[in-house]
Amino acid sequence: MTASGRRGLAIIGGGKIGEALLSGLVRRGGADGLLVCERSPERAAQLSERYGVPAVDLADAAARARVLLLAVKPQDIDGLLGRLTDVVDTGHLVVSVAAGVPTTRIEAALPAGIAVVRVMPNTPALVDEGMSVLSAGAHAGEAHLDEAEALLAAVGKVRRVPEGQQDAVTALSGSGPAYFFYLVE
Repeated sequence: MTASGRRGLAIIGGGKIGEALLSGLVRRGGADGLLVCERSPERAAQLSERYGVPAVDLADAAARARVLLLAVKPQDIDGLLGRLTDVVDTGHLVVSVAAGVPTTRIEAALPAGIAVVRVMPNTPALVDEGMSVLSAGAHAGEAHLDEAEALLAAVGKVRRVPEGQQDAVTALSGSGPAYFFYLVE
């Protein structure tokens, strides 16, 4: 399929954050053109049945979706990027929620010119009350940021920050809710 024939979003990774985003998008009526890609066939089938979206493999996800949301653990990102290299092109927008993984690392692993947006959601996203921050990679423009922001609005509020501030946000965002609940306790 050509880049112009792609539409929609593939969520790659069906863990907590991947499922939270999937659930939020489906609840907001965004299931049309939505795909899920999960390495565990059992989990893929479970998500497909629960949310009524097709479960596909990685090559099919890249062939059919223009936006690829990488919702995998940081230790799994390099393996995923290695498999994506042959199936992505400059018609894709890659959005990563892998904590602590800078856009430069993702861009270096993928073909040149692919738009990458880095996102840090937090755990309240599981109940649509999250606070996500996003940053543009070298090839991502305002339209890419707008698109990523619209996706993440399904699970809470979204703010843009320079990528140099992402690690600080990760530390605050990841531990902030835990400190709050500790104080409440």
